[in-house]
Order: sequence, then structure tokens, then C-alpha cells
Amino acid sequence: MNDKNFVLVRSPKELIEKGQIGYGWEVDFSKYDNANSLIEDIDKKCGIGRKRKQVERYFNLKENDIVIVPLSGAIVIAEVIGEKSFQLNPDIKFSENRVTVEYLSDKEGGVYYIPRKSLSTELQSRLKLRMSVASLNDFSEEIEKHVESLKKEEQLYSCSLFIYSLIDTFCLCIIVKYDKF
Repeated sequence: MNDKNFVLVRSPKELIEKGQIGYGWEVDFSKYDNANSLIEDIDKKCGIGRKRKQVERYFNLKENDIVIVPLSGAIVIAEVIGEKSFQLNPDIKFSENRVTVEYLSDKEGGVYYIPRKSLSTELQSRLKLRMSVASLNDFSEEIEKHVESLKKEEQLYSCSLFIYSLIDTFCLCIIVKYDKF
């Protein structure tokens, strides 16, 4: 039985270099023992609305769960270490509740940025969900293949989102120019 979860978390990219993911709410999740009491308190203070499942899913992240952080044109993958903290930082908004993770990276520590184009069409579509936290368990096999190949360094992904963006822009320019002939 595999109790590892695969979760999409829309976390600010500034947290990548800190080895963390973050989720909003100005309520300190790390002070709670269980998701139910946290959800009750949030609901009393400001109303939780339709975000109950997202809060529960984020709160229940545990060691070895796999987190996918979607970025523009790419994703990064991390394994949850699990240390929870609360940090108010006006420079990094909507990320007060932090969880320590280990981003998949090369031997030099460069985080792997996986182009969305290398993902299945179904997973690419799921990443377009507007939710901040969502289950990706339906894609566990595909994600696990990426994780394993990155750990074995079988696949080469750009270690720089900036370089990936330049290549993507360059390819787009060639396509646009080619279409004009």
C-alpha cells in the first residue's frame, strides 16, 4: 500500500531557494494538532468557505509526500521533509504557512525545472486548476517516473528557469518567423 500523496501547491517561487513551500492564511497552522480544529478556528474567525479541502490537504502534508509547484511554462518537484513554520513576510505574500521540502536538483544544487510540454496533456490540463492546493494522486505514476528519472539523472532538464524561458522564447520566434514564409 502506497500512502504517499502527490499534491499541487501554488507556492511563491521565492521559496524554492529556501527549501520551502508556502500557503496563505494568517492563521498559524503549526500551532494545531489536527486539521479539524484548524478548520473550525478558521471558519469561526473568517469563514473557510469552499477552501476546506485545500486547507486539510496542505495541513496533512507529511514526510515523503511529493509536491508539484507549477510555474510559468514549467514545474518543480519536491519531497516533503515536513517541518512546519509560520512566517509573516510582506515581500513574499500568500505563503505564511511554510513546510520544509527538498526540491529535486542536480549535483551542484540547481533545481530541476521541468517544462510543462514534457508532461502528459492530462497533467498539463490539471495544472491549470485555479485551486492553490489540489490532489494529483491520479497522476502518481507519471509523476513518480519523473522523480525516479531525475534522481537517476536519466533525463536532462534545465536547471535555470531563465534559460528555459529564453529557449522557449527563441523557439517561439523561429516558429512565428517560419509561419510567415
